[in-house]
Amino acid sequence: LAHAGMVTLTVFIACWIVYGLSVFGFAMDMFNSLKFYSSLSVESVLSAPHRLFTPALFHFSLLHIAFNTMWWWQLGGAIEKTQGIRHLVLVFFVSAIVSNVSQFYVSGPNFGGLSGVVYAVVGYVWWMGYLMPEKGLNLSKPVIGMLLVWLLLGFVDLLPVNVANTAHLTGLLSGCFLAYLYSIRHKQAQNK
Repeated sequence: LAHAGMVTLTVFIACWIVYGLSVFGFAMDMFNSLKFYSSLSVESVLSAPHRLFTPALFHFSLLHIAFNTMWWWQLGGAIEKTQGIRHLVLVFFVSAIVSNVSQFYVSGPNFGGLSGVVYAVVGYVWWMGYLMPEKGLNLSKPVIGMLLVWLLLGFVDLLPVNVANTAHLTGLLSGCFLAYLYSIRHKQAQNK
């Protein structure tokens, strides 16, 4: 518990509550209340803005949620502990929205999981370790390599499960981009 802060714990618990309700007979109710819009429009976003990010809370299997929440706990917790709540909230919402919108345009509204956000925290920690190692965030090269190979295997359709490849890729890119923006802002603030 010491590794995770309030935001890390909140998302972790929300995912497991949704999964628990799904297992105990409320899967369709949960999915229908959290899934992305059937069609994306200004009206749909204004009427239910939560649907931009809530697909990240719904998982389809025990392996799916275990894998996602383990990485979220480790990397989201590291971001929250070293950089604070604001940074993790920003990474969560930006990456959830970017990955969900992009996945919707590729495959429609029937997807879910924290994977896009997980790849965002991977990208964020990876690039922070590269751009600003003094911040104490880093991932080892073998771990980065394994996650990038997993991403590639999804795109070449060699995995035995359905994977939201677009969400993974855009999540990773959004995390890298947010780390890059943070490093630029930090350096500009130091130069003033």
